[in-house]
Amino acid sequence: MVEVTFRVRAVTDPGQIVCVVGNNKTLGQWNPRCAVSLSQEANDLWSCCITLDLKEDILYRYMVCHGRESHQNSHTMQVIRWEANIKPRILSSKDYAEETRKFASGTAVFGEYEKTDNIVNNGWLMNHTEIHLELRDNPIQMLSSRHQQQTYRVKCTPLDYTHSNDIKNGHDADDEEPVHATSSQSVISVASLKDGQCRPYAQPECGEMFLKDDFLIFTTQTTDPENLGFQLDFYVHYEDKPAKHMGYSYILPVDTSTTKSSKVIPISSLSHKPIGKIKVSYFVAKPVPDLTMLMDVSYQSYWGKDAKSVDVGHRGLGSSYKHKKLAAVRENTIASLQSAGSHGADYVEFDVMLSKDMVPVIFHDFHVCITYRKKKKEHQLLKLGVKDLSVSELQSMKLADKTAIGDEEHDIDGEDLDHIHHQPFPTLQECYQLVDEKIGFNVEVKFPQQKMDGELEDEHFWDRNEYVDIVLRNTFECARGRKIIFSSFDPETCLLLRLKQNRYPVLFLTNGGAKCYLPYSDVREQSMPMAIHFAQFADILGIDVCTEVLCTRPENIQETKAAGLVLFCWGEDSNNSDTIRRLRDQGVDGIIYDRWIVHKLTSENVFELSLDSSPISMPPK
Repeated sequence: MVEVTFRVRAVTDPGQIVCVVGNNKTLGQWNPRCAVSLSQEANDLWSCCITLDLKEDILYRYMVCHGRESHQNSHTMQVIRWEANIKPRILSSKDYAEETRKFASGTAVFGEYEKTDNIVNNGWLMNHTEIHLELRDNPIQMLSSRHQQQTYRVKCTPLDYTHSNDIKNGHDADDEEPVHATSSQSVISVASLKDGQCRPYAQPECGEMFLKDDFLIFTTQTTDPENLGFQLDFYVHYEDKPAKHMGYSYILPVDTSTTKSSKVIPISSLSHKPIGKIKVSYFVAKPVPDLTMLMDVSYQSYWGKDAKSVDVGHRGLGSSYKHKKLAAVRENTIASLQSAGSHGADYVEFDVMLSKDMVPVIFHDFHVCITYRKKKKEHQLLKLGVKDLSVSELQSMKLADKTAIGDEEHDIDGEDLDHIHHQPFPTLQECYQLVDEKIGFNVEVKFPQQKMDGELEDEHFWDRNEYVDIVLRNTFECARGRKIIFSSFDPETCLLLRLKQNRYPVLFLTNGGAKCYLPYSDVREQSMPMAIHFAQFADILGIDVCTEVLCTRPENIQETKAAGLVLFCWGEDSNNSDTIRRLRDQGVDGIIYDRWIVHKLTSENVFELSLDSSPISMPPK
């Protein structure tokens, strides 16, 4: 047993402390709730002495936390940022003399490793709820023409409504003035989805300026979301003199039972007269209940900086329904995923959503088409939602492609496909268990979007928090050592996939700028610049774009790279060997395409070829 001194320099804010977590019981077995707190020696110097058994190497990381002074109140703990290099710090058993009973690790600098790329990740939701208030789609409407012509700054202040309904001094709360106490436990940051302002930062004294078509986001975390309200203060912005306070709005605690909603609230002048209204959209992210995230490794901010682009099998071996040159094996099946891997796919991309009994299943469309015959033996189609059918119902039906009715050449859904590996609707768990573990998974989490023409891809869908929780639980229980990337077209789903876990990277899918697809109504999906800004705000690995926008404007590739993001692409234009080769040469990190037997020249998988398949770190963001 050796007395080890851990010492690190780390800049912290008031209420934050530094902890160390590692691979043995004393250091918490990588569980942040059981980490050891360091004491503050000076402004930015933290240290502690721990007795450890150094018969084996000690692996460890430093992290900055909030709300944790002892193990007894770990229920309030939140990791703010942590050292996330693939390889942790090491205290080697060979680095001390056997007769020595004390060992000092030296004074480290938080986030700095010798001779490595230094990665510090933001934390994830453990006990807190994260709330975003969004000002988007020009939400401010003033009544007077004079006010309509002015430019405003907006500041958000958290309010604690915990005691607003208490009975005090023997009087009903209804008889008393409302309580608008500023919350000391919640800190507001702000970001705007435009160049230089995407990453959350502290609010200016008079708030952030809001211009036409801006997308402004106020962010905070709290352990008591049911009692957290907000005050918005409005200031008139002047170029040549200080901003002038001219009005305010109150937002009562938001409904935390739904992930995303909006409300319209009045704007009052300083004399309490109505002068306008504002539409505020809000987003609520909750931690996954009873799912502990360990800190032994994280791939969220890592990618092969010098590696060649990876090949990703679209729905496995390729689309088998809607293209002229169809895959020989039905898409999104165990057989298709495994076959793509055996032909050299580094990753296979597939789509996941929940069945009626809340089981993650693999299928692309939100609806299925079932054929049936009327009395005159005419084929008819019955359209049903995947979410409205149980797993057993989905796996027992015979599917029809609505584009293939009456076309025998495209009918691959014959009665002879009885083997479970060829059947549609495998569960996510079955994919993790039955597909070779060396094949990486690009798991697209489906969520219906509204298109520009007003069409909604599906209605009455699952709440996002509950939906993502189930997918993540399934993954952490079954994925083992598999390389996994999550992706989604839905911005809020991407946010949840990032905020709820600390291990797997996330890509934001977008068809923005592609003429071959009707764009979605969400402004974040309508262009490459907005997709880049959102990915930076969400602190995710990168974006996954339609190949058409890279072919028509190759500058998009370097602009994405300059933003520190990983770039994947997908679409019909990817199904060409020359295009694939050109995209690789231009630095695209991952290419998703069909017809593997035609386009992949070798059957080797990048994870088989590499002696150390751990990705290399991206440059610090």
